[in-house]
Amino acid sequence: MKFDDCLSFEIACLSCRPQDPEVLFSTDEDVCSVCKELVLQNYQTVLATCLKKLDFGTNPESLLETLKSNYLSEDQDSNNQILLFCCGIASLQLFAQNNWTGPVTSKSPTIWEIDDKVARSILAEGVYNISSLVRFSQYLILAKNIFKFLMENSTLQTSCWWYMRSLNVNSQVMFERSDSLFEAIKVALKKSLDLNFLAIYKSLAVQLNLECGFSLLHFYQYNQANECFVKTKEIMSLSFDFTGALGVRTKFQQKPVAQLIMDVKRGETDFVSTISKEYYENVPQKLDLNDDTLLEKVKLVNEENHRNADVNPEEAAVILAHCNAMQKTSPNNRLREEETATIVDFLLNSPSGWCVYTETLRLRSKNENKRSRTVERSLSQLEELVKFITQESDEREEYNTRLALFYSVRPPPVWVLEMDLALVLISLGCTGSALDIYKRIEMWEDAIMCLIRSDRVSEAIEMCKDQIANNPTPNVLCLFGDLTQNTDYYLQAWELSGERSSRAMNSLGGYYASKKKYQDAVDCFRKSLKVRSLQVGTWFTMGCTYLTMHEFDQAAESFRRCLGLDWDNFEAWANLSAAYVKAGKKKEAFKSLSEALTCQFDKWELWENYVAISTDVAKFHEAVQSYNRLIDLKKKYEDIPVMKVLVKAAVTDIPDADGRPSSWLKPILFKLFGRITSNMMTSYEMWQLYSRLYASGAPKLRPDQEPEKKMTDVERLHRAVEYMHKSLRMGMQTKAWEKDLEIVEKFIGIAEELADLSSREDLQPTKQMLAPVKFSVNNLISKLKQRENELLDEEICQKFVSYREQVEVHRIRVEEIMQNIQS
Repeated sequence: MKFDDCLSFEIACLSCRPQDPEVLFSTDEDVCSVCKELVLQNYQTVLATCLKKLDFGTNPESLLETLKSNYLSEDQDSNNQILLFCCGIASLQLFAQNNWTGPVTSKSPTIWEIDDKVARSILAEGVYNISSLVRFSQYLILAKNIFKFLMENSTLQTSCWWYMRSLNVNSQVMFERSDSLFEAIKVALKKSLDLNFLAIYKSLAVQLNLECGFSLLHFYQYNQANECFVKTKEIMSLSFDFTGALGVRTKFQQKPVAQLIMDVKRGETDFVSTISKEYYENVPQKLDLNDDTLLEKVKLVNEENHRNADVNPEEAAVILAHCNAMQKTSPNNRLREEETATIVDFLLNSPSGWCVYTETLRLRSKNENKRSRTVERSLSQLEELVKFITQESDEREEYNTRLALFYSVRPPPVWVLEMDLALVLISLGCTGSALDIYKRIEMWEDAIMCLIRSDRVSEAIEMCKDQIANNPTPNVLCLFGDLTQNTDYYLQAWELSGERSSRAMNSLGGYYASKKKYQDAVDCFRKSLKVRSLQVGTWFTMGCTYLTMHEFDQAAESFRRCLGLDWDNFEAWANLSAAYVKAGKKKEAFKSLSEALTCQFDKWELWENYVAISTDVAKFHEAVQSYNRLIDLKKKYEDIPVMKVLVKAAVTDIPDADGRPSSWLKPILFKLFGRITSNMMTSYEMWQLYSRLYASGAPKLRPDQEPEKKMTDVERLHRAVEYMHKSLRMGMQTKAWEKDLEIVEKFIGIAEELADLSSREDLQPTKQMLAPVKFSVNNLISKLKQRENELLDEEICQKFVSYREQVEVHRIRVEEIMQNIQS
């Protein structure tokens, strides 16, 4: 393979294909040798050679200034830029290997004689929490600074891409999202997407868009990330979706049912994969389920009819990226679990490359850890992955092929795999084993939670004291403050961090909020967000605090900022809606609550609020639909004020918020009343409203509605009388109703409506219809008379006399109608 110019060499480095190269763009033998070793992926050799030839100073914190001083002058040889480029790639790849793909190297060169804790602090910018398990932090510091220098001061086109990669890797080793890192990533990302050669090298274009998508996804830029992922499908002319096919899942299942499967299609394209077969050999073992009931995978009835073509590694990476994006941007429910399982099953049966295959196994383990029949495999598979990655080796053949598509897949660091393993152990009740893992990876907060779950609070406190005595950190001080509820430790953590620990202010703010010192709490949250603005939980908590303080505009702003980072947070949408309602912005509240329901469809409390707000803003059709959903969730549900508004709107034909006539609601209201009254037969007010709806006449149909069973106007009126009579009967069965004046007046109103319906000229009443009506009205008079005799208070007694006289009038009206029928 000949490299006639520098660009062809840069592309070879990105392609990650070890071939025997011939470097022709430089006459320096040492430079040619380093370039060859880099393309052959001998990164340790490259780094050791470059460290001998290049000067990086003695202080990593001033590395960028050192590079400018040593390699920015006009008489500098361009070969130095090539050596810097090779050194940056080698150090970044070694850092990724030691912290992600494994195995850990034991003979890697040292750049500066500094403590690794100091190096980690430089990566964390002295502000953010970073894992203490990060190995070879110096390599990432070197790579970041080299590529930033080259991006700004060299003609090497892909230096911006490698700089973005180093920034992405840096963001993954920190537990918090850095504002400054995000700003730097956006600059590098924009320059990378403008590279001219991407139109020719489609595999590299796919990889770049995947990397950009994951970068944006990590910093909550969901829409922009989705655009990048969609672009990858367009470049490859690839489409995939879910479809159904008959099949069985268990060994004893006789009748096949519909199963979710992947449907992958390719258009006509000249796309050529850069990943050869050697990249998906030597992968971790895929463990079998070995269950006595479940099959290893779904067995389809006609597998030949649903067989997809094998995808290449780049296509597998694109499908996996969409699966990972789905994990972060869609609600956590059973449907998402099924879709994830379908994608995982498809990818594990396709050649996909080391990173794609390993990440797919991890996703399967996370997806299976909640089911009793699959949790054992989930645990064993995670143990296998951790063991496979953490083994030590310096043999090139063992590990360099693992880095293909590494940046396009964005797997988690090895200690995150161990955290996933610990979570599975906790779910199985093995808190002791989980505690050992947390101690080993120095996740003290999780270790303390394990002790608390095991009712070992005293040990948790002792662990905190030991850490404070031997290695005090802001996080440990905050943990001790949480356990002791002593605010002094939060303030110590704030001072120890140089007023840069957002965790300290969050904890102190939470403490003040619990003590109802809301203004102090808000001040703490503001300080925390000033240090680090990308905090979903802090924006949410501050919004809740503002709600409690009745500062609704500030609350709405906080919840909007929270949703800007985490759009599918249904609680934030619901609270934003509440803030809008309190501020009198009901239309905005309706829209916010609609978004909350798209994120959490099964929360009845959301639907209850949605019914009320839909009615308030005259979205009557949505109110009826949401009422139906409430009945689905709760079986029995009653909201009389809402139903009164809906019936009044349908009867009087009030235009809704969209200007549509509300009389169109009648057909769906009849169905809704049918569902309500079948579950709640004793609700007298519901029967009263049902009667009014029937009494209002035939429903008007929308152009798209089909007429149902024909009912005459007389039949409707008969039904109205029947239901109004039932309303009176059900109401009078209420215990001690005659002692509540408000209810008594309601029953008199029902009796009046009943007399009015009975006297309608178009009713065509019969004696059999009105006899029970007369009996119920007489019964109401008797009850009123009985209560009148029991009362000693003259004023209330006179009220009951008046009530009885009103009902007497209605009884006489009914009797006269009956006499007219007889005559």
